[in-house]
Amino acid sequence: MVCAADDPVENVDPITTDTTDGDFVTKVGIALRALEALGRPSTSRDRRDLWKANGIPYRMSSFLARARAIAQPENKDTHAKPRIVTEKGKAWIGDPTQVLAAIEDASGYIASIHASLAEFAREERLPMGEHAHILHEKGLWPKNLWQPLESHRHRFPADADLHRWIHHLRSSQAFAFNLFGPLAVGWQWAQAVWEPAFGKVRAVSFEYPADGDPDGDDPLEECSPERPHRSRVDVRLDHGLNSTTLIEVKLTEPEFGTCSAAHDSANEFRETCTTPDLSLQEIADGCYLVRSAGRSYFRRIDGEGALLSAASLQELSDDGCPFRHGIYQLARNLMIAQHLRNGGIDVRFAVVAPGREMNPTLHGQRSLCGHPDLLSLLRSIVREEDQETVQFFEFTQVVDRAASLDASARSWADYMRRKYVLPLLRGAASVRRTPS
Repeated sequence: MVCAADDPVENVDPITTDTTDGDFVTKVGIALRALEALGRPSTSRDRRDLWKANGIPYRMSSFLARARAIAQPENKDTHAKPRIVTEKGKAWIGDPTQVLAAIEDASGYIASIHASLAEFAREERLPMGEHAHILHEKGLWPKNLWQPLESHRHRFPADADLHRWIHHLRSSQAFAFNLFGPLAVGWQWAQAVWEPAFGKVRAVSFEYPADGDPDGDDPLEECSPERPHRSRVDVRLDHGLNSTTLIEVKLTEPEFGTCSAAHDSANEFRETCTTPDLSLQEIADGCYLVRSAGRSYFRRIDGEGALLSAASLQELSDDGCPFRHGIYQLARNLMIAQHLRNGGIDVRFAVVAPGREMNPTLHGQRSLCGHPDLLSLLRSIVREEDQETVQFFEFTQVVDRAASLDASARSWADYMRRKYVLPLLRGAASVRRTPS
């Protein structure tokens, strides 16, 4: 089975380009500087080669063209599709913050969401900056929380573990805080709305394990002086007598995180990443992350307490390493779960995200690798005996339950609907209205 990569053509519609978690703004700058360095109009092949060498998604070409950061030179009409960097693109190189506004122009989905969030910000009288959906400065990020949570700052991660765009109203990290913050505080109504999923919750941790704690756990043995960060999950819930659920939270992201090593110009072993039908051992032997960074991912696949299915991952190697695509983030999450299980904890893994009607791309065929739904994808990479430990929860089900409880719960449900449900529905509706 092949998990499709970004299609290297120029007409991909980047409707779900996300700047809040992935550093897309930085990649735009890298792309434009690379095009400028050519010293001539770039061809389609130039752009594909540059994107591959610099770890840039192929949809970048479409984004830059739609935003008019690159354009066809005058009196040029060839099959090579020559493009030059426009004055607008040159301005972006000097001022990357202009990219944020351009994303609204290039994406109907995101533009509609941003417009709704701007309305929400006005209703809430939030201190917004130049962009009506981004708080004036990062230090104001607690204003991105449901108001009763603002006084519980100590429940949330240290500054070192806050995302770059935590003050963006579309931040998935802030979304996770709003979803599980009431549970972290311990309000009874929050226990009631999440109990069908997790039972009695004893503790809630965000960004586990925290980089802000220098002595924190390093489950996958990733930390080094050159690479100090470690794989983390968005939320860890401890519940029952000895159970833990690790949770990955998505909001507007179009897919799960991918491995960039296949496009990294510093990777001298890139051929391994894209060679089809290699065994997992052959991929491990030629893996840049194993050989240069000492990562232990492959040896954990068959290690003690393994959750991942080696056979399933092998089936995903038809077009190269199965970790090149969204399986990479999911696999690392499951390996952290494996680490906890080896410590004697009854562990589960869950994804909490909008459903298909609110984030169609996350539930699209490219993200699902041919599976009919997200839960099927998640369970497909787990050993058969462990598939029930993997779950998917559509967050509006929890919001709906809260709406039927006490006044505080209803207030939270109203906030979540106005800030997240309504904007996402409007975004998806704009995509459905867009002619193909």
